[in-house]
Amino acid sequence: MMRFSLALAALSALCRLSHRAAVHGFDLQEAQADATYASYAYCDWEQYEELAWGGKTEGFIVDKVMYEEAHELQGFVGVNPDQKSIIVAFQGTNHARNWITNLYYYKVDYPHCEGCQVHDGFYQGTQAVYDTVYSAVSELKQANPDFEIRVTGHSLGGALALLTSLELANDGFDVVHRSFGAPRTGNEEYAAYADGRLALSLRFTHLSDLVPHVPAVAMGFYHTAEEIWEAGDAYYECDGSGEDPKCSNSVSPFYSVSDHFVYLGMDITAPQCVTPSGTFAPMHSDAMDQDQDWDPSDYLDLDNLNGKAQSEE
Repeated sequence: MMRFSLALAALSALCRLSHRAAVHGFDLQEAQADATYASYAYCDWEQYEELAWGGKTEGFIVDKVMYEEAHELQGFVGVNPDQKSIIVAFQGTNHARNWITNLYYYKVDYPHCEGCQVHDGFYQGTQAVYDTVYSAVSELKQANPDFEIRVTGHSLGGALALLTSLELANDGFDVVHRSFGAPRTGNEEYAAYADGRLALSLRFTHLSDLVPHVPAVAMGFYHTAEEIWEAGDAYYECDGSGEDPKCSNSVSPFYSVSDHFVYLGMDITAPQCVTPSGTFAPMHSDAMDQDQDWDPSDYLDLDNLNGKAQSEE
């Protein structure tokens, strides 16, 4: 029944595409490169400095490795002279199903704007590694003043990428942010603040991907703009509100787990981690999360979310 519902949702979404304009203003090659960096972040953090960076990341040099065991965070900072870019990339969650199941909804005050609140866990994770990010970016920018700073991540890594981009912007850097399949990160005031702070901020969603729909709007969380909705072989520019009812929100309540793992034509959680010692699978297996024996809509049930939020107050 769930597979039929997902197929129906996909058909319904495709029928709505005539109401959205295809995007012509974003750089697909750069987006694919950033998606590839986000994908490589799923390799073992101990292998980052040995990876054979190929394809759209060829020429990349790792400068700093981020690893924070308490928050299960990892990623890297480095430079690609061929692209004239400084790259910050975060790994997504180890197991999407477990993460979504156990997602809590605490919000804490965000210190950079009045009335702004952000997801407590996402913010704590960002702060845990920010000193490393800031130090590496500062040194690389000083050595390469004309290089662009690009911050990226998939899933949970996308939430960290957005918060880190804003921290860097508040510290005086011009930042380009691209995330893929990211959850909502803060309240409406925060989303409005974020939209005005970055040189470029693009949030990619893929057809019926579940993760961009959590935490729910009913819990006081809102997306930032600009959303780029990937549907079929096309990319559609959404209305700039962050919550366009004709983009990824149009698939509600029929969500897909498998759509979360594929962005810009690649399985973003399954990179080929090639080192001098051989080729390795990512440090975790998300395949277990792609089974069809669980209904992702269970995790968007408002009664369940309200109960979880109230129990944490």
